[in-house]
Amino acid sequence: MNLGGGLNRPRASETDPPSFLEWTTAPLAHDVDVIGPIELQWDVACSAPDTAFIAFLQDVYDHGNATNITAAYLRAGLRKVDEEQSRQAAPVLPCKTFEAIPIGQKVPYRIPLVPNARRFKAGHRLRLYLTTDDQNKDVPAPLGFRHASVGTSSLIWCFHIHVYRFPWSSRLVCGSAPKNAHCDGDRQKQPGKTSQSRCRPLNTNRS
Repeated sequence: MNLGGGLNRPRASETDPPSFLEWTTAPLAHDVDVIGPIELQWDVACSAPDTAFIAFLQDVYDHGNATNITAAYLRAGLRKVDEEQSRQAAPVLPCKTFEAIPIGQKVPYRIPLVPNARRFKAGHRLRLYLTTDDQNKDVPAPLGFRHASVGTSSLIWCFHIHVYRFPWSSRLVCGSAPKNAHCDGDRQKQPGKTSQSRCRPLNTNRS
């Protein structure tokens, strides 16, 4: 996937792969409360030595309309995590040491989204939206803020958003309240525990 146009590239070519990715759950069988820290654990390979990752968690309701719930930004070269200070769903990234991406190699990232509290109503869907550049006006921009582009246009390979029974794959981890379940409703979770959302690929159209 070609995620983002990068520096000195005002528009994507018609032959480029998609510039964003989306994963959306099936409609929720019942209300789901998401409370506290949220983390995207993402296994990715890139064709450039640096890029940025921009993620949005959305509440999708009638006729595909969506509300941005929370978001995350990480410059890939500043991905180092302080494991001693981190906990499940809440990684701590000092962002002090730059480390170039090893081109073409799978690299794990822990990307913290802004903590949130939200009741997702029965029948709604959860959507994870990912890109590397939000300069395009069609890309979500909570509070109207947009980031400076990082690096040049690059190809990015995503290694599966969490598929049950494959623990090595990427996943979205979030805190749940009592009587909550996975976002796809396949397993119940205990109060106060984190849940690992299983999402299916939905749309990779170019923005």
